[in-house]
Amino acid sequence: MSKWMERYRQAVKAMLWIAPAMVINENVVTIKSISGSSMQPTMNPRDRTMDDVVILDRLSAASSFPFRDLLYKGKPPIRHGDIVVLRSPVDPNLMITKRVIAMEHDMVKTLPPYPESMVKIPQGHIWVEGDEPFRSNDSNTFGPVSMGLVDSKVRCIIWPLHRFGAALFPHSLSSSRSSLGPGGPERRQEMDAIAREKRWRSRVLRHSLHSDTV
Repeated sequence: MSKWMERYRQAVKAMLWIAPAMVINENVVTIKSISGSSMQPTMNPRDRTMDDVVILDRLSAASSFPFRDLLYKGKPPIRHGDIVVLRSPVDPNLMITKRVIAMEHDMVKTLPPYPESMVKIPQGHIWVEGDEPFRSNDSNTFGPVSMGLVDSKVRCIIWPLHRFGAALFPHSLSSSRSSLGPGGPERRQEMDAIAREKRWRSRVLRHSLHSDTV
């Protein structure tokens, strides 16, 4: 076998691996770093030396994927409390990371500078906010956002290693007893997270369609 034929075979084998990998990266899962401080302290805490690197679930936002509902067992792929990556409604070149506070048909009590005190979320839209309200440009500035702008859902932190698997989603308030001790930074962080969740939950009147639990 000639040297060129062997190179051709190796190139074909590489393409057979590259094509599925590209499909998975574009439509199923991908790995990205998260920049900015609007999701502190959940992501990119103040004492960090590098940005968090996360796994993004892109399938959750792919409404046209034929088997998506089966994979999520009939539950909504995007739910209250999820952290999502979406295209900014005011700058299409900017991708932002926020938490889903309210879903379609919910009523949400807004925060300044939003001009109305209460908003009903239109069909096909969500209300998103940063965990750090004083550093976040979110729905309290630009209002409800279309689900069509959602690119993916953050699944977990994978880097840096000491933050691997850090909690991103709301704590279950009905089972908030922790295995952590009564003191220490981890316990304080957990209690802070529970307090933040209580605050945003208290501002949302869920529609009866949203019976999902987080």
